[in-house]
Amino acid sequence: MFLRFLCLGFVVVLLFSLVGCHSDTQDSDILWFEEATSFLEEVALVKVADRYGYLAADGKYVVEPRFEDASPFAEGLAAVKVKNRWGFIDKTGEIVIKLKYDRVFSFTQDLACINVDGKWGFIDKTGRTIIQPQFDNAFPFSENLAPITVGDWQTGKWGFIDKAGKYVVQPQYDDAAPFSDGLACVRLGDWQTGKSGYIDTRGKIVIQPQFEFGFAFAAGFAKIRSQGKYGFIKKDGEMIIPPQFDSTGAFEEGYASIEKNGKSGFIDKTGVLIIHPQFDEVSSFQEGLASVKLKGKWGFVDTSGKMIIEPQFDWVGGFRHGIAHVKSEGKCGFIDTDGRMLIQPQFDEVLGFSDVGLSAVKIGDKWAYIDRDGKFLKRVE
Repeated sequence: MFLRFLCLGFVVVLLFSLVGCHSDTQDSDILWFEEATSFLEEVALVKVADRYGYLAADGKYVVEPRFEDASPFAEGLAAVKVKNRWGFIDKTGEIVIKLKYDRVFSFTQDLACINVDGKWGFIDKTGRTIIQPQFDNAFPFSENLAPITVGDWQTGKWGFIDKAGKYVVQPQYDDAAPFSDGLACVRLGDWQTGKSGYIDTRGKIVIQPQFEFGFAFAAGFAKIRSQGKYGFIKKDGEMIIPPQFDSTGAFEEGYASIEKNGKSGFIDKTGVLIIHPQFDEVSSFQEGLASVKLKGKWGFVDTSGKMIIEPQFDWVGGFRHGIAHVKSEGKCGFIDTDGRMLIQPQFDEVLGFSDVGLSAVKIGDKWAYIDRDGKFLKRVE
């Protein structure tokens, strides 16, 4: 099933892991927020007194909260909303593209998708309209091509345009996904009886529509479904791993999760089972470890299948920078790759540590940020 982009006409606050109370929470200098995101481009989107602003990792506001709605920064600009109109600001908070659009997407490949009176077009970072609003649906550019539709969701046809707004692929498909790894998955027919195949960036069909569902290519492989089972194909259409699994994940760090007869394990890129199906659930490998579930508890295995961290948690996230968040008895904390508890479970929700070394954590109905020592981010005079 195709991954759809979500329009940034509302704020998506990513809540990836779930987590309560800290001995330091009574400190009046702690910065508290109604909503908080992970840091992207070195700033985080936060909500205070029903207004959105942007925070730096030192606790200072880059942009004071003043917007009705907003999105994270992307390519140096962020979409913001005032009086039901969207525009874009830079990291000084200056409005660089006027607030005049009904809906917008974030910038990708130097262009942003904008909606005016129900039609979609594209602008550049100066606010100049590059492609006039004319499409019934449009999504951000990927590999210099953007999927668009002419007609409504039910009966419209999908095609692709280049950055000049010219058709590279005329609207002709019943669905289409963005380009990835040089190919895009397209569909002929409805979701019940139609078939999926792949086109190249010139619009040539390189893999005939034949699959019940197709997924995006990554690192030379794409997951497909045929006769209710999942397998993998290569970019030339070769069935490298025949459909045989009840479900699969994408390849990560050279391995993909698979499920067969209610149990999960892992295969390599040749289809060889490196970890036989034996777990109730699994997630993908991250930093050499994958989370696995046995008898209701989660732990971690390495690529040989050796249990590195025994199943003991109610939920876990993947490792990043050597740290994973875990949930135990309703509260969340953080562990290292040896399973040592770095920050005791005490939060109601967490987002995980970002590149700036901070994680958003939730206590009750408020959000704050902590560093890798568990210390709260505090206000700066």
